[in-house]
Parts: sequence; structure tokens; C-alpha cells
Amino acid sequence: MGLKVDLGWVVPAAGSLPPYAVDRRARPAPVRLADRMAYWGVPGLSVAVVAPGEPVWTGAHGVADAAGGRPVTADTVFQAASISKPVTALGVLRLVAEGRLDLDADVNSYLRTWQVRAAAGDWRPRVTLRQLLSHTAGTTVHGFPGYRRGTPRPTLLQVLDGLPPANSAPVRVDTLPGAQFRYSGGGTSVVQLVMEEVTGEPFAVLMRRLVLEPLGMARSAYGAPVDEAAAALGHRTGGAPVEGGWHVYPELAAAALWTTPADLARVVAGVQACLAGAPGALLPRALAREAVRPQSGSGFGIGWEVAGGMFRHTGGNEGYRCVLTGAVAGGHGAVAMTNSDDGGALYAEVLATIGAAMGWEAGRPSASGRYALRPDFVLEVEERGGGLWLRVPGQDAFPLEADGAGGFVAAPLSVGVTFDGDAMVVRQNGGEARGRRMEGGGGLR
Repeated sequence: MGLKVDLGWVVPAAGSLPPYAVDRRARPAPVRLADRMAYWGVPGLSVAVVAPGEPVWTGAHGVADAAGGRPVTADTVFQAASISKPVTALGVLRLVAEGRLDLDADVNSYLRTWQVRAAAGDWRPRVTLRQLLSHTAGTTVHGFPGYRRGTPRPTLLQVLDGLPPANSAPVRVDTLPGAQFRYSGGGTSVVQLVMEEVTGEPFAVLMRRLVLEPLGMARSAYGAPVDEAAAALGHRTGGAPVEGGWHVYPELAAAALWTTPADLARVVAGVQACLAGAPGALLPRALAREAVRPQSGSGFGIGWEVAGGMFRHTGGNEGYRCVLTGAVAGGHGAVAMTNSDDGGALYAEVLATIGAAMGWEAGRPSASGRYALRPDFVLEVEERGGGLWLRVPGQDAFPLEADGAGGFVAAPLSVGVTFDGDAMVVRQNGGEARGRRMEGGGGLR
């Protein structure tokens, strides 16, 4: 049977997404994708779907430039934003496989022009690539705003020290390395410097050699689009274009990959080939398994967020939102890229539709129970009518809606939820809270 995905329609919900439903007959009637794009104010969308034994399916919708009306095609390139990070991690793991890097060595032993240091005092922390790539190194700087085209931009060393013209704070260690998860694009910028200093190659050239060319990602490049005429322009909430079309990110490893969903689908399939031990795969099987194994209880592997049998990552640069997700076992996955700050709500709908159409929802373990984010703040989750409902202390219960990537969203609140074994992870406004399931269950009253 050939792979068939009809994205002319998507399944809606109360204002946004469909409730997660094991019985797909309980879903509301679908509505037109074009209407949902208009509802969210997203000019362009591009999608790729991976299925076992099938060629990658792609779909392109809307326009790459809202003012000019240039259509999105399968060749339109988007900023992948933070999806740059797990692709960078694949490059690190290739150097580990070659014996040039060690995941557990002190990265300062690799660095000559700059050293990782604490936020205050003379203490020199010891952090590792494993910690940096799983966001447990204690490094600062969550993310980067980028720079308008044509304006001065810093070197990587200026970024790391927060020196002009850098518009971000210095990257320092201000919590105990290995003690907790805290997302840090600054830490990934340290990884970029390690890779450059160990190999002597510019990062963009190195990543082309290590990852992009071996995976056949011909439309992909770090730092600048391979074809500016084919680049989707970024758009703000409300539809205004990003000034200059897009921002430039000297933090290449953390935020600067330009690519297409079809090329990122090659990443999904490439990781799955490694996990299967396929001949000629990008990485040895053992390293691939390490990449999708949660590190230090963080919910992240080596570069990847991992939960519910999926590896995934989202991305959000100025004017762009995107998501990549793949199954650790089973060979399926999907990528969606948009050119709008409001694209996250749309891609969640699209992935939910793809997941329903492809039957990826089966076998999801029960998430019902009570989860303590703090001793005085307990969340309750219940399966009700085929969907999941969440009660926050002092609030009415509301539905959680599948994002098609192994997690859930409460779209009106811009809250993401994933379940990792007996843990519940709640993400909002760039932060994360993690709670363990409490004994005795729960149930909404």
C-alpha cells in the first residue's frame, strides 16, 4: 500500500486541536487546512511524512512571502531554528565514533581560545558534551534572538562572552553541572566551539561533511540558505514580515540550519537506520541508542527530546516555527515547518491529523494520575471520553490535545505536556517543570 496523506483537511477542536482519542470515530469532522492556516495567520506550511518502506511524502501549502504571494513548494527552505541542535548532535556523535571526541571528557580539555567558567568567582566547572547536549550542564542563555540582516553580528567568542555586538548574555555555568535540566542554547554554542577547535574546520563546512552530505540533505546548510530565492520569509504574529525577511544567527549549532521538511525527514530516517543497525548508517547502533536514551533524568537524550517512544525537537526563530518527530521503533515520523511566529499551533494540528491518518496513536500507555510539580502544587490527569483532561489547582479541568509528536498541548495556554514513564513534564514560556506520579492515583472530581 502506498503512503497517502490528505492534508487538504485537518481535524479541529475547541478553538484549536482535536481531543486525543483512541477511538478515531469520536473525532469531530475535519475542516479545510486553508481555513486553519488563515485562523492562525500562518502564510506557509511545508510537511514531510516518513513511513516504513515508503518514499518520503511531502506537501506544501500557502505562500513563502505573504506580500509577494510566492508559493511554498517542496524546495522552499525554512529556518529550522532549534532543530539545528539535534542535527549538530549527530555531528558530535560522528566525531565520537571517530575517536576525536569523548562524550564524558571535560570540554575545557578541547578548548584553546576560550574556557567554560562559572558565573562568579574563580571556580572552573567541569562540563561534558553529554551534559551540554542533554541540557544538564548548568549553562546559561536559553536562546538567541538573532540579528537583522545587514547589521553588525558578533563572532562566536563574542557570543560566548556576551561582548558587543552580541545581544545575548555571557554563557556561564551558574548551577551544579549534571544536577538538573535547563534548556540552554548557550551550551550548544560551546559545543560549536569544541567542534571547530578539535577539527580546525568552520562549523558549516564540518556539518556539511559529517551529516548533511552523508544523509543527502542537498537543500540544507548552516548559516545561510542554499538558495535565497527559495527561502520562506519569516512573519510575525498578525502577519507582518520580519524586517529584512529573516534574522541571521551566528550561533550556528544552536539555531542556524536552513532546510526543508524533506531533508529533515532524511534525518528521521537516518537516525532510525542507525537504531536498526543498518549497513552504512551514519552512526554505530550503540551511539544511536545513546542519543535517544534520556540522560540524567532530563527527558533529553543526546540532542533529542525523548518521550513516549519518540525522538523529537521543536524550533522557534524570529518568524518561524517547526517540529520534527520520529519513532524510536516502527520507522515512522513527520516534519512540519512554517514561516510564522504562530506556526506552533498549526503544526500541532497537522501532526495530530497525520498521526490519526497513519494510526500512530495506538498503544499509548495510560497517563492518568496525580503529579506533584511541587509539594504544594499537584496536577491531576484523567482519561475521559477517549481523551486526556488536566486539572490545575484552583482551576476547572480542561482537555489536553495530542500534538502528533508524542506529546500534548493546551493550546489556549501555550502549554506543552509530555509523559516520560512516571514523570509529567510541563513546558511553557521557555521554562520546564517536572513532576512524578504520586502513589494512590487520582481522578478528577
